[in-house]
Amino acid sequence: MKTLLGLALLVSLTGTLHAQKNSEEAQRIANREKMRSALTTAGVKLGVDFRQSDRQPFNFIGSLESGLKNAQSIEILVMIGTRDVITVQAYPHLRGGGYINVGRAGNGTGLMRKLLG
Repeated sequence: MKTLLGLALLVSLTGTLHAQKNSEEAQRIANREKMRSALTTAGVKLGVDFRQSDRQPFNFIGSLESGLKNAQSIEILVMIGTRDVITVQAYPHLRGGGYINVGRAGNGTGLMRKLLG
């Protein structure tokens, strides 16, 4: 009797977890589509053409190239995560190529202010 009850509980729990996972995935897809629309609108205003990543369907990539004083461009990565988490990362590129590593700069905050100013 205990085994049967335990098995029924396990099957019920597995079904609930599967439904929850499907619900989270559906929400993530809905968030991606909302972000696509928002990035299209904001991209026009900022002069950034955001596109969906070929490698990761929940990432958008854009590049800001105008209006910068000390950097050639800023690569912008927007990631749509699970549980309504959206992460934005920006990577400034040096003139002539290469990334700027503020972690290695003597004054990282000052460097960022100069690059983004």
